[in-house]
Amino acid sequence: MLYRLLGRWLSPRRATWGAGILLLGLVLLVAWEMRHYYLNQQQLAQARTESSAEMMVHWLESALYTSLNSLSGVNELYQLTVLEHLSQHDLVTLLERRRNSLPVWDDVAVLAPNGRAIAATHTPTLSAEDWTLLVELTADNGRSSAVSTVFHTDNADYSPYLLHAQRVENSQGQLEALIVAWLSSNYLVNLVNKLPL
Repeated sequence: MLYRLLGRWLSPRRATWGAGILLLGLVLLVAWEMRHYYLNQQQLAQARTESSAEMMVHWLESALYTSLNSLSGVNELYQLTVLEHLSQHDLVTLLERRRNSLPVWDDVAVLAPNGRAIAATHTPTLSAEDWTLLVELTADNGRSSAVSTVFHTDNADYSPYLLHAQRVENSQGQLEALIVAWLSSNYLVNLVNKLPL
């Protein structure tokens, strides 16, 4: 009697249905596990990306802070050369030493308010966009320094660059000169390449 009852429940049709349901359950379980794994990996990737972005922001802020401090140092050098009546050649030598000590700078120049180079580590070529930035600094609007838009390429050799400029004021607070640094795109790209993206 038990054998007959089991035979009826274990008929090929019911066994096929049972196996199908079991297989469907396994497929759903695997799909749920895969989705759970995918969502976890997505959250981990997002957290890593946010962490890398925050690290990049800190590195760039540090590079700009270093540049700003060095612009202030050049400002002091310029003031010293004016007081001591040093030659333009001496100022260029000091600028080259400062530039060579900073991996974040490609070049640096001291410009008169009209754009004429007082001293520079290279012959400055400035785009219309660069002049817009510098004209903003020549206006007495409370800004003492500014950074150009990122990596425009209007210079002669079409290499990307970023300008960082600072006002130089005399003792009456009037504009005397502008110090302009060309930030190194290679230095900033190397910072990005260090990130584990």
